[in-house]
Amino acid sequence: MIATITLNPCLDEHITVNGLVVDEANRWFKLHRYAGGKGIDVSRAIHEMDVRTIAYGFIGGPEGRALEILLDEEGVQFSFTPIEQETRTNFIITDTRTSQQTRIDAPGPHISKKELERFYRKVREIHPEPDLIVASGSIPPGVPVNIYYNIVTEAKGYRVRTILDSEGQWLAEGIKAKPYLIKPNVHEAEELLKRELLTEEAIIKAALDLVRTGIEVVVISRGRDGIIAATKK
Repeated sequence: MIATITLNPCLDEHITVNGLVVDEANRWFKLHRYAGGKGIDVSRAIHEMDVRTIAYGFIGGPEGRALEILLDEEGVQFSFTPIEQETRTNFIITDTRTSQQTRIDAPGPHISKKELERFYRKVREIHPEPDLIVASGSIPPGVPVNIYYNIVTEAKGYRVRTILDSEGQWLAEGIKAKPYLIKPNVHEAEELLKRELLTEEAIIKAALDLVRTGIEVVVISRGRDGIIAATKK
């Protein structure tokens, strides 16, 4: 079983228009609502491969319930921690005339100390123990910056490998616990190492440098140019 953790899930509203005009009334011709968040996306992909997965995270309010219904319809199993505030809604606007896409993301609900403790308790009680934990995405307000460090450390106590896919200070704190695999993009790797990575050789060296810190596998995404991966072996 593969467990995924999405601390800041969202209900994504994807609107498609043909020729967006600023300061004018625009009509959409297509609207798609779906459960969003990096970890949830991973659970969805794993489920489509007929592998058992459970999505964990925080959920609250009518929008959160709508997200659960959408996942249920897809057949994706979940075990969210309920919260008082509303799950965030993000908006994606695609203009077919210009092929441009605009995202408007919400910061997310504030997580209380009690809600955070309930989440930690749920993670500690995952049964059966997962073969792998994938922790992905941003962190909502109220959650400490070292939460990924705590999750990786907890998983190591049960000899469970973790994959960490985050950014900024959350990623920087999380890698101190030495997850099994991290997947930064080039910009995120530059932030971690505090240097520019302008060439393929520089990116290869960056991946190797991160492996030397104790992470077993480092995968650096280069967008359309593919990935560069480094391992301990």
